[in-house]
Amino acid sequence: MSAASGACSAADALDVMMLESADKKLKKREYMRNIMRFYREEKRDELDALKAQVAALQSEYKSRLRASKRDLLLPWRQVAIALRDDLRDIQNERASLRAKAAALASLIRTSKGWVSTNLTSMHAITPTWRNVTLERDEQARELGKAWITKQMYHNTDRMFGQYAYPAVTSSDEFFDIGVDNTDVSFQYHHRRQYAVDVPMECVLDAYKRHLCAVLMMDWYGYQASPTLTEMSGNTTLHQLSADDDEWMNLVTGEFHDHDRCVFVVQQVQHDAANPTTQRQRNRMIWLDMRPIAGGRTLVRVLYRFDQYFDPWGFVPLEEEALSWGCDLQHVQDDQKESTFHAYCTNLLVTINANHQAKINAHLTTIMHASLE
Repeated sequence: MSAASGACSAADALDVMMLESADKKLKKREYMRNIMRFYREEKRDELDALKAQVAALQSEYKSRLRASKRDLLLPWRQVAIALRDDLRDIQNERASLRAKAAALASLIRTSKGWVSTNLTSMHAITPTWRNVTLERDEQARELGKAWITKQMYHNTDRMFGQYAYPAVTSSDEFFDIGVDNTDVSFQYHHRRQYAVDVPMECVLDAYKRHLCAVLMMDWYGYQASPTLTEMSGNTTLHQLSADDDEWMNLVTGEFHDHDRCVFVVQQVQHDAANPTTQRQRNRMIWLDMRPIAGGRTLVRVLYRFDQYFDPWGFVPLEEEALSWGCDLQHVQDDQKESTFHAYCTNLLVTINANHQAKINAHLTTIMHASLE
């Protein structure tokens, strides 16, 4: 084979390779063009679908918006019913506010009258602020009970000082009585200071829940009877129609200080909720209780009460004396007062002498019964 022939063969082979390479490139380009065409068509179809979806959504939105606007347009009948209901609610609220305003105005008028009554002496039975009334209205009644008991509480130390009690640190028992004959009536008082063998809570509970029974114990022994009729906050009201036709209507107040409990009692002479023509005594009690060692309690009691009275004034001396068991029928008129004074003084001395033992035994029995 000649050199020329070999060179020609080599050139042909090179041409073939170049043609094959060019053909591959052309096919690849054709493939890529087809791929891009398909991609563009796919994107165009996707865009057309999105446009169609947007158009459909816009159409649905407009349709729903029109329907919503139609729903907001209520019929006039429904509008009228709604306005009528609103008007009725407003009228009811206005009526309620007017009723509350009227009740408040009534309470203010009642309270003003009550204060005026309790600051103005109605008769000479007792000093001015001790003439006590309660109104029928519930709110005025609660205010009255709070005012009465707070007034007594704030006078506690003054009253114990006025009656010259021993110091609270004294361990000596102290009992004293007094009978005073004023121009219009007899007035009596007990002064007591002693210790009992029960905790302070037991003493307080006995007076708070069984007041009338405790007060009558010195005279008739302990006679359990339900007398607690009202209880609210720190006040209670006890009522009892006694066998001797006495009406007891006693408001109490309970006040706790850091080292003691003060319990006050006052006869309500004029009670609009419980009017009466029965005879009464104006009773006032200050009870000072302090816990001491051994679970015991130091008790200080100032107990004041007056001659019987009824709506027409104080009862006659003969009737008062007879209620104590003293018959003045055959006593000379000029000796009746002194005779009764001596009689009730001796009786009160005896009662006072036995009081501590009676109350201590009673409270101890109550305490033991509560522990069983």
